[in-house]
Order: sequence, then C-alpha cells, then structure tokens
Amino acid sequence: LYEYAYRSVPIHSRVADMVQAQRLRWPESRLLFPSHTDQTQPRDNFRKGLERFKALPGVPAYFQLYDLKRIAISLMLTGQGVSHEAISHYVDHKGNLETTMIYDLGLVDPLGPVTQKLGDLLGI
Repeated sequence: LYEYAYRSVPIHSRVADMVQAQRLRWPESRLLFPSHTDQTQPRDNFRKGLERFKALPGVPAYFQLYDLKRIAISLMLTGQGVSHEAISHYVDHKGNLETTMIYDLGLVDPLGPVTQKLGDLLGI
C-alpha cells in the first residue's frame, strides 16, 4: 500500500467551508476543480502557472510544490508562538511515534493550534 494513499491534511474550518461550497458548484463532477469546458478533466490553469514558474531562471529543476509548502509554513509560523515541534509535525516531518499514532486515530487534534494560527495569519 502506498504510504500516502490515505493521508489526511489538517485545514482551517473556513477553508473546509470553501471546499464544501466549491463541491456544491460541480455536483456531477468527481473533481473539486473541474475544467469549465469538460467536467471530467481537471482545470489546467494552476498547472500551467506552476510550469511557467519552474521555467524561470534560478528555479532548480528539482523544485516541487511540496518544497514551497514547507517554506511558506515555516516562514509564516516561525516567531508566531507556534512550537517548532508542531510546525515539523504539520509539514509531515517524521516525529514521535506515540504522537503520530494519536493523530492518525483521530482521538485528538494536535495540529489544531497550527491550523488556526495559519488561518489567522492568512486572514481566513
């Protein structure tokens, strides 16, 4: 089984509301953001923009969107009262097995403070 086949991602409650509203816009599509011309196909505007960014001088060939996520979260949360351990867990660094198991079982939400602070900083 692929390691990330059933991965959950913590999101701010306002973001969850936006995702649910978007889902209602395209109820017949299996995609959250389908193409306006063919709802069986994904939108390509984001992919095209990302490809233009990756083609810029100075962007390394090995750049991945995943790298941008880690950089952005670290920059936004460092110095904002969120512990380095919480940030590391949020960006999916390997951590304490006990904490990981609690999170995976959904018994507690150790990422709630991180998600809330990130939402506050983004103004959502």
